[in-house]
Amino acid sequence: MADKIEMTVSPQALVGLFHPDAMLGFAREVRDGVRPFVPYDTGRLAMDVSVESVGALVAAVRYNAPYAIFVYHGDRRGVTFCRERHPLASARWNEAWVNSRQ
Repeated sequence: MADKIEMTVSPQALVGLFHPDAMLGFAREVRDGVRPFVPYDTGRLAMDVSVESVGALVAAVRYNAPYAIFVYHGDRRGVTFCRERHPLASARWNEAWVNSRQ
C-alpha cells in the first residue's frame, strides 16, 4: 500500500530455508532493533507496527500510520525529527539500523 512502509525479509537471501515461524521471529527482532531509529513524536509511528507472514518464507514489518511513507522519505523533503525520545531517529530508519550494525 502506498501509505505504509514495508520491510521485507527473505530468508533465501540469508541462508537456505527457514521455518515460517522462524522468519516471523526474525522479523520481530528487526522491528525491535529498528525501533530506536524510528522518529517519535506522538508515538503512533513507532508503536503502530505489525509483523506478518507475507508468503511461505517471507515476513514483513509494516508501519501502519497513514503518514509513515512521508516520514520515511523525510530526508528528501527536508523534514527534521525531534530526537528527545529517540535520539537515533532518522528517515529511512531500516537503513540507519543496518548501517549502525556494521
